[in-house]
Amino acid sequence: MSRLSTSYLAADESRPVLEMTVGDLLRDAAAAAPHAIALVEGTPDPEGRRRWTYAELLAEAEQAARALLGRFEPGERVAVWANNIPEWVLLEHAAALAGITIVTVNPALRAEELTHVLGQSRSSGVFLVPEYRGTTMTKLLDEVRGDLPALREVVSFADWDKFTASGSPSLALPEVRPLDPAQVQYTSGTTGVPKGAVLHHRGIVNNARFYTGRVGMPAGCVYLNPCRCSILPAA
Repeated sequence: MSRLSTSYLAADESRPVLEMTVGDLLRDAAAAAPHAIALVEGTPDPEGRRRWTYAELLAEAEQAARALLGRFEPGERVAVWANNIPEWVLLEHAAALAGITIVTVNPALRAEELTHVLGQSRSSGVFLVPEYRGTTMTKLLDEVRGDLPALREVVSFADWDKFTASGSPSLALPEVRPLDPAQVQYTSGTTGVPKGAVLHHRGIVNNARFYTGRVGMPAGCVYLNPCRCSILPAA
């Protein structure tokens, strides 16, 4: 009968951990492959699928970052309460460039869970879709907003173009550091109330790198993400 005598596994240092932010990664990808397709909208009709190159994704993310900074300060937390849409990805990268922390919120949450997530995360703003699976999101948010004193901004993704146009082109983007928080991701709450985990930029960047390396994704490959929107390096 064998017994486990050691429970320590030494770190694999064959690939270095990069000291980068999510914004750094997007800028590098846009510089390396500006005309490569970075994002395709997942709709049933192929003709209706919107597409962004890495250069276009960076340009729109920078514009949206300036719009965010017109309403929020670096370090504040902004929730995204929506299903998988391209604007989710654009907001994710815009927040990274602006030094703002994204709080991911399951669009299926009901009033009690929504109040908990937005309240515990101290979200200053929320971006939402108008409707999800028959639920009018603004109506549900209105029901709980009195319990969320920190929440001061609500933006519908239906007004995304108007929102991004509000950013000043001359506004300088802040310096963001690899260990700055990038996201707060909440659990589903199946074993209690949803619990938030803070992820920093360095962790997100290197997790994407190591994941693509582990599954053998070469530069230029296409992959489907059915769970949550994200962008992986171009090269």
